[in-house]
Amino acid sequence: MLHIRPAAQRGSDMGSLVRLDNLISGLREDTDDLIATQEFHPRERLFVDDVELLRGADDVYRWRPCFYAGRVLAELVSPSGSRQHYWLDVGPSTSKSGDECFAQMVAQIRSFNSALLGGQSDATMAFGRDGRSGIFSDDIALSRLRTYGPAFLHALAAIAAKPHRSIAADSTLLPLSRIRRLHHRSLLDRRIATIAHGVPTSDAAFDDIQLRSLTSTPTFDTPANRALLALARRVLAALVRLRERVTMFTLTGDRNEQLARVQRREQDLGELQERIHLLLAKPPFSEVSPSEPTAAGLTQMAAHPLYSRAWRLGSMALASGVEGDSEQDMLHVTHSWGIYETWCYLAVLETVANTFGCVSCQFVPEAVSAQLAHRCALPDGRQLDMYFQAQFPAESPPSKARRLEHLARA
Repeated sequence: MLHIRPAAQRGSDMGSLVRLDNLISGLREDTDDLIATQEFHPRERLFVDDVELLRGADDVYRWRPCFYAGRVLAELVSPSGSRQHYWLDVGPSTSKSGDECFAQMVAQIRSFNSALLGGQSDATMAFGRDGRSGIFSDDIALSRLRTYGPAFLHALAAIAAKPHRSIAADSTLLPLSRIRRLHHRSLLDRRIATIAHGVPTSDAAFDDIQLRSLTSTPTFDTPANRALLALARRVLAALVRLRERVTMFTLTGDRNEQLARVQRREQDLGELQERIHLLLAKPPFSEVSPSEPTAAGLTQMAAHPLYSRAWRLGSMALASGVEGDSEQDMLHVTHSWGIYETWCYLAVLETVANTFGCVSCQFVPEAVSAQLAHRCALPDGRQLDMYFQAQFPAESPPSKARRLEHLARA
């Protein structure tokens, strides 16, 4: 268990902050905090948003949440490898807007476009799974695969222990002694007709007679297993792609920030990738023919609790949207100053609409690079363009001929 208190607080009470199960609230950004564990072990490790904290000589960890507000995931890893997860609820700095005002800003941005809240700070907020994903699609995929991937593989292992199977019919040549019932068309064979009329036949000749007969064998190659195999392969492909992007530092954000987290992220993705490889290499999935999910497969899975749970978890692991009425997933958000800037842009749009009585429409600018751009038609016929996080290209230096022409005119 974690115990945490602000470093500026006097005394040695490490449990001074509000705790609700594994949620610790009362933290503030841009404030130094001290973290201690209840049962200290020299080989334990503490990670906050995949960054390992260094333990001081007093066996206490020091942490400073800078410029972000939201819930931050802390992970305590024991020497045996078991993990304990905690959420550290960080509020905005007291020098900035209060909690209530900050929550109103977040609500306004969420109602306008939830994707604008996405970012690369340590803090997370709850998001849905529908709609747009914004520019942080890989970061969203990484969070969801690490959240739902282990549960999805656990569901696959449960299915492998009790897989769905069906009976497959096949036509096979069998010795006459193994056939229990003959079709009447079998009498067209002269050997069978001879035996049926009671003509004596040697045992050797009797054993040499083979007829084609229908047989039934149990098989794992069912529509439900084929659909689940297709989903598992999609999850595996996402793991391979993200693991490459993590190790190549090509996710969104600062390279140094990615470098500090690469070891933990690569380890988690590698473990998931290895586990899914092992599951797919064994029955029932190794005996299933690859194909795309069909209506028959989805119907079979819906009627089976184990399969429906695995399908739901795998779909959640691959979800890329950030909108929807259901806010369930904790995804990384922008820094608090980024939230303020986004809210200011929305305030500008609202002010322009109220002042000029016009409705602004989003458009794609040609000469300016911007995260968002809106255009409003003014009553006098002019147009007003508004940009968010705009980057204006620098003017190219004048040529030698233009400089000489300018000097001549001067």
